[in-house]
Amino acid sequence: MSTIPPVNEDNTISDDATCQEASIWPSVIYVPCGDRAVAIVYQPKDRRSYYMCDSCTDHNVKNRGGQLIARKPAL
Repeated sequence: MSTIPPVNEDNTISDDATCQEASIWPSVIYVPCGDRAVAIVYQPKDRRSYYMCDSCTDHNVKNRGGQLIARKPAL
């Protein structure tokens, strides 16, 4: 089982950060979405934060109880 690295303590999102939300395709193993991360979402269920792309952030906050912690400014 792979370990998901933690979010930076200062809640910054580096330009090379990728989305850590699980892809919808695999059902047995964790495969990250991998798109460019634009936000940090805190998930109360796991009691930790994750880097997420725009669409995964939207889905996680609206449907899974995630809390938006930080977001990169739109380009």
